[in-house]
Amino acid sequence: MVDLQILNRVLEENSLRLVTDNNLTEAHFAAYSDEFDFIKNHFDKYGKAPDRATMAAKFPEFEFIKCSEPDDYLIKTIQEEHLYFEAVPVIQKAASLLKTDSMEAVKYIRAELQRLEKNISIGGYDIIANSADRLKEIQRRQEKQYFVPTGFDELDRLLFGWKSGEELVTWLGRTNEGKSWVVEKCLEGCWSQGYPVGLYSGEMSRTSVAFRFDALHRNFSNSLLSAGRVNEAQYKDYLDLLRKNPTPFFVITPKDLGGPATVSQLRDFAERNGIKVLGVDQYSLMRDERARKGQQTRLDYAHISEDLFLLSDRLKIPVIAAAQANRAAVAKGEDDKVGAPKIEHLAESDAVAQNSSKVISIKNSDGILEMNVLKNRDGAKGFTLTYRWDIDSGEFTYIPNSESDEAGVERARREFKDKADRF
Repeated sequence: MVDLQILNRVLEENSLRLVTDNNLTEAHFAAYSDEFDFIKNHFDKYGKAPDRATMAAKFPEFEFIKCSEPDDYLIKTIQEEHLYFEAVPVIQKAASLLKTDSMEAVKYIRAELQRLEKNISIGGYDIIANSADRLKEIQRRQEKQYFVPTGFDELDRLLFGWKSGEELVTWLGRTNEGKSWVVEKCLEGCWSQGYPVGLYSGEMSRTSVAFRFDALHRNFSNSLLSAGRVNEAQYKDYLDLLRKNPTPFFVITPKDLGGPATVSQLRDFAERNGIKVLGVDQYSLMRDERARKGQQTRLDYAHISEDLFLLSDRLKIPVIAAAQANRAAVAKGEDDKVGAPKIEHLAESDAVAQNSSKVISIKNSDGILEMNVLKNRDGAKGFTLTYRWDIDSGEFTYIPNSESDEAGVERARREFKDKADRF
């Protein structure tokens, strides 16, 4: 079955990366060797995969299926199956030789082990031979929708936006300082630009999420909405107009799933609804589907963040998640002179930071939101942005930190552009 899954993944992605990056050959596709050869030859000759009609005409028995398993699972499974079928005759022959000549049996086993080990070796990716791939990637990144709005103009200016793929953004903050608000603000900003978005809300109901959206989008008072005290006629006019917008904003909660979400469930949620930006509130409110009995929480977070990054890569969408600061950060936060949490304050697991492409911490004090870019795998970091934030109405007003900070930002951007121009 796994060989059929991989062939369908190749056809779906119009890419042989799973095959070439992992040294898969015709021998790995024993039940579909003809189909494998046809697809590979089609790539070699035309530079693309055959379409469904061509495959159906050539192989009427070929089954088109939807595969949602992660790449790592598919590769590990097909390699294990291939190794099993290769190893069985070796073991049988070795057992036969042992009955008559143990020394010859050992020599045979040694020789065959070297051959079998090649089946589990990591082939790697040759960046020289495959250099043409980088031009395609540059062209892809120049497409209009490759960079997704962050929801904050100043962050867009610093980061260009969130990347469509290989992008796990972690917002780090202490309890009750607005992490969930900021994640939803990011999604509202994307939604406003026409991107279908989705949010996993681990503790808030759909209605609470919707009321916050109304505050962020049209600055209705969240507290009055929650209390049912909003001007009903004005609110009805707003909702009537909102329904005319064709762009969806999907929300899913543990109640919908029968418990905390797994990454696989969120992947299905995103694929089913055509979501282009996925929000996760928050790591601690998810379930690690790879967990073993007695496993430490830090491993849960490590697995969840790793799988969310793979989800981003697989679906080519940014994932924006909230993370809780640990107790040390909370204790230090009692002093208002201490700024936003640092990367080492990520609760339970530094693997979250390692798996994240970007880490941005926040501190909310007396209506002033401090935002610090701690990690940016793709460029500038160490910048602090400050906003006046009316959390009830969802209004964010940027406050320039200082002329020197602004000049530093512009200088970094000019240096980046100058290097690109010189190249």
